Amino acid sequence: MVTASIWPNPTTAGADAHHLEHAAHGTLLTAALGYARAGLAVFPLRPQSKTPLIGKDAGGRGFHDATTDPNQILQWWTATPTANIGIRPPIGVLVVDVDPRAGGHTQLRRILARYGPLPQTWTARTGAGGWHHWFTLGDKTSSIRAQLARGIDLKTHDKGYLVAAPSIHPNGTTYRWTTPPQGQPAPAPAWLHRLAQLPRPLLPATSTNSAAAGHGRYSLQCLLARINAAPEGRRNTVLYGALKDALSDGNLTAFEPALAAAGHNRGLSAREIAATVASVRRSATHAGRN
Repeated sequence: MVTASIWPNPTTAGADAHHLEHAAHGTLLTAALGYARAGLAVFPLRPQSKTPLIGKDAGGRGFHDATTDPNQILQWWTATPTANIGIRPPIGVLVVDVDPRAGGHTQLRRILARYGPLPQTWTARTGAGGWHHWFTLGDKTSSIRAQLARGIDLKTHDKGYLVAAPSIHPNGTTYRWTTPPQGQPAPAPAWLHRLAQLPRPLLPATSTNSAAAGHGRYSLQCLLARINAAPEGRRNTVLYGALKDALSDGNLTAFEPALAAAGHNRGLSAREIAATVASVRRSATHAGRN
């Protein structure tokens, strides 16, 4: 359960469900007010668009304009009744934004096959056929990066916004909730939190790209096997060596995300991995390679 210090304008779980039910099925104005009453800050987007309605030249600040103030919301949607709804995730919330046009569905299937399913939580279907999966992380979102993998963005309070139901996509399709938002989103699984803190997005699990396939003495599979077999107490040292070997073959950029993910799976912290990657990259800079 999200605490009052994390979720703005907290209400009881029953009231949350009531307001969000209206948000899921009402007009754009009714929906915007429903989200706000449930503690979700909103701001207007251009009709049938993802672009903020108020441009920078008019003093707009994008998702930083988001508010739960009903008077401001009423003013915005009275002036532009067909404005789409943008939601800025509250502090402590992580939203996995899957875009099928960029291969997000394929990437998510591969990730779930390796790490396990996502728990049932607030879930919305986007106008483009993608998904928004909402999770709570307490106050641990500051280190979350903007992308999990190609086609999978991560939205937090300080990293972007979501187009919300019943907004209309540029293709004419309406955004809708498939798992209605009631109570609070489910806690993010531990593996998702770990992956979301990796220094770089995950590479596709398989690829025909020559850079991802690699070249030289050490294949990606060889280096991953080395990390997976590393004994406790030597995992960071083995990760460093694997990264250095990838560097020597000219594969550091291509292999780094997968090697970092393997280190995480073996129990290394995001901070340890980031420091190790940075050390190897510094050596690459000094050597003028990769």
